[in-house]
This record gives sequence, structure tokens and C-alpha cells, in this order.
Amino acid sequence: MFVRRIGATSTNTFVGQVVANVGTSVTNNLVAGVLTLVGSLIPYADTLNGTNLGLAGAPQNSILYKWNGTGYDFTSKPKTIWNPNLTINVGEAFFIQPSSNYTWVQNLPAN
Repeated sequence: MFVRRIGATSTNTFVGQVVANVGTSVTNNLVAGVLTLVGSLIPYADTLNGTNLGLAGAPQNSILYKWNGTGYDFTSKPKTIWNPNLTINVGEAFFIQPSSNYTWVQNLPAN
């Protein structure tokens, strides 16, 4: 979901259930060349090059757009790392366009 409110400050509260059991993983299949609005299926926050989100394994030459409140922050992965290395917060969506088909895998570690 993408919400932009102009005017008074408001709070949106989202509740739900984590889609993975402890010690398992979830996947999100992303199609090459398609700009897709996604978010972490597990409530994680991290940088794109960090280990929590699992996006460090995205294909070389992928691009990503993150809304900053007035426009988009842009990053790309020209080689092995995202540059700039943006932070994605819990509940935050972003647009990603992988350069090749990409199975985004996120792991929920055992306690």
C-alpha cells in the first residue's frame, strides 16, 4: 500500500501476523525489468547491504526507489553492493526493479 497524506499529521497502524514460522523463510519472486512495489514480508529494518532484509543478493544492475516524503531516493547495485546503501524501516515499502529474475528470500532465525 502507498499512502500520501497532505495536511494534518496522522498515524496509520497496521497489525497482522508474521508470515513465516521461527526457523523458516519466505520468498518474493520478482520479475526481471519490472518495477514492483514491495516491502519486507518479515518485520525487519536494515540497510540494503545488511543481512536482515536479504536484499544484498539482488542481481547486479538492479535499481530501487524509496519514497522520502517529498520524492524518491534512488539507489542501484552496479556491482556487488547497493550504492548508496539506503535503510529500509519496518513497514516501509519501496519500488525495486531487478535486472534479472530474482527470488528474494528472507529468513526468520530460530530463537
